[in-house]
Amino acid sequence: MNDNEKLQIGKLPAQNEALTRVNADLEKKLAELHAQNEHLKELVLEKTKELQANDTLLEETGRLANVGGWELDLETEQLAWTKETYRIHDLDYDAMPKLEAGIGFYHPEDQPVIIKLVENCIQSDTPFDVELRMITAKGRQIWVRAKGEKRVKDGKQLLGGSVLDVTERKLAEIELEKSANELKFAQVIAHMGNWEWDIENDKIHWSEELYRIYGFDPEKGPPTYEGIRELYCPEDGEIHHRAVQEAVEEGTPYELELRCNPHLGLDKVLLAKGRAKQNAEGKVTHLYGTVLDITKSKLAEQELQAVHQRLLTVLESTTDGFMEVKKDYTVTYINQPGLDTLQLESSQLLGKISGKFFLPRTLLSL
Repeated sequence: MNDNEKLQIGKLPAQNEALTRVNADLEKKLAELHAQNEHLKELVLEKTKELQANDTLLEETGRLANVGGWELDLETEQLAWTKETYRIHDLDYDAMPKLEAGIGFYHPEDQPVIIKLVENCIQSDTPFDVELRMITAKGRQIWVRAKGEKRVKDGKQLLGGSVLDVTERKLAEIELEKSANELKFAQVIAHMGNWEWDIENDKIHWSEELYRIYGFDPEKGPPTYEGIRELYCPEDGEIHHRAVQEAVEEGTPYELELRCNPHLGLDKVLLAKGRAKQNAEGKVTHLYGTVLDITKSKLAEQELQAVHQRLLTVLESTTDGFMEVKKDYTVTYINQPGLDTLQLESSQLLGKISGKFFLPRTLLSL
């Protein structure tokens, strides 16, 4: 054995000791890596459970709120729906929806609208939010609010959004709009408008017909309370003011015939009614009421009075006796020649039953 071999043999114990230390370090590192791996598994499991719980919560929230979600992969054209989206469409969960089929659920008249919105969203990143009609797989017609936007997820170009069943609210809005239109039509026919005054916030609301009655532009809004007061001739404006003050202070309703101010080009007579609305403490917070244009009826009434006066003039100037009686023979009018013929005073006949004085056939001879 030469000197070199002896030297190498002498180093073996030290090398074995070094290898032992290296192995010990490796085993320690392996143990640490194993512990870290187990910890990561626990974290992954915990996060998976959290995600599953969140998914369940989101699904339940969507079901309660009638909100469904959807997502479209623009590269593969694969469309994904949440369970509520399936429910809204009346589809089974195992159905495989396609974009064309999804759009096909919309009402035929609304399909061009949703197609254009989706195209704009894909091509120019323009989000959309629209309410449209839909025909479900079971043939039900519903209203949905469809929202969509372009997004990037894990490097993928996606189109995603939500669909909300708004049928109940939409039908209520349609019915309300129908009732409002019917009310507007009725007000136009009757020449009657309505108004409301929020006293605390000093806000006045007029119906469309009320603007027409007063000749105001709806775009400019109603006048202030002082401006409304000036619409009437001075004495009627003062009467209206006192009635409004009593309504505000005491809750007293009013009904007034008011003449408009002719200097403002309003040669009209209006029937104004007002009522008070009180809060729980009894304080008047709002006034509301109606205004009816009675100009034509007042003119007809004046014309009738004029005709009646001309008739009385003729009857009083004739030499023949004339008497007016009701169906029960109550005397409502008799001219002076008639009184002279009967030799009675008017107080003896007016409001009395004529049969007490003479037989009905006698009336024909007057």
